[in-house]
This record gives sequence, structure tokens and C-alpha cells, in this order.
Amino acid sequence: MDPFRTPGTPGRSCPRCELGLGTRHVLDVSLDECTGCTGVFVPIDVVPRVLDPLDLGLEVVRTFAPGEPELETSVRYLRCPRCQAMMNRRLLVRGSSVVVDLCRDHGVWFDAHELRRAAELASDHEVIPLDKAAESERWAVHEQRRQRDAALVRAASSDERGTLLASLITALTYRFRR
Repeated sequence: MDPFRTPGTPGRSCPRCELGLGTRHVLDVSLDECTGCTGVFVPIDVVPRVLDPLDLGLEVVRTFAPGEPELETSVRYLRCPRCQAMMNRRLLVRGSSVVVDLCRDHGVWFDAHELRRAAELASDHEVIPLDKAAESERWAVHEQRRQRDAALVRAASSDERGTLLASLITALTYRFRR
């Protein structure tokens, strides 16, 4: 048995296969892990840490076994192992195919190999915020930058045209004064 795992507890069960969830320790954090399907439930406040390669991300890659996440052929919505509410499915890392199950109050369910894959991809790709307000704010900042950059390009272009036109007038004036 893995020294970082403890056997399942009867209080919480896996939303995928309904076996008891055990505990997996990754440095200072305890994650709920299914002893059967190896899915992992990560508390909502820990998700940014496990995706940050400078925090827990590298340790997640070292701790969890390598493998490719299984692509689902049919969509199945899961219940949160803590509150039993139906979780939402969503993409977590832009540019990946890792779709996780999210309980906004308690955490994120990663099926087998998804947590490691998301941690690997997070260092090279953009992590999509779990909070809708943070996502909206990020897009607002992105739009402001885009508009500012477009204005700078327009200003630079008109300045260049003005400078070019002024240079041409100066050259023609100088040429015809002789």
C-alpha cells in the first residue's frame, strides 16, 4: 500500500464508483481519493495550489501515477462527495481535454489521471478561474488591454502618416524654393 494513502472512510463515497474515499497527502494538503477508480476530490481552496507548478503542481506530478485521462463517450453528471449536490462539468485548463466536475462550494472532482494531467498542462496553458466573477474580471481586463493596444496602433499609424506628410511637404518646399 502507498504510504501516502489511508483506507477509505465510510463518511464519503466516490461519486463515480461509490466506494469509500481515502485520503492522499500531498505535502501539507489532504485530498480525498477513491480506492477503486483513483479519482480525486480537491477542496475548492486547494485547486489553484495543485495547478501552480511553484506550489503543489510539481508534487502532484511526482505523487500521482502517469497515464492518460479516459475520454468519456457519454456525459454523466456526478454528485459532490461532500454535499451530494449535482456538480457542473467544465474545462479547467484552456487547450486541454480535461473536463472536471465542479461543486462551487466544496471542490473539484478529477477522474483517474486528470489531476496529474491538469497539473502538467497548467504550467504551459492558461488555467480557467473557477469563480465566474474572476473569469468575468479577467475578460474585462483582456478587453481593456485589447482596446488600449488598438488605440495605440491607431495613434502610431496616424502619427507616422502625419510625420511622413510633414516630411514630404518640407522636402517639396525646400525643393521649389531653389
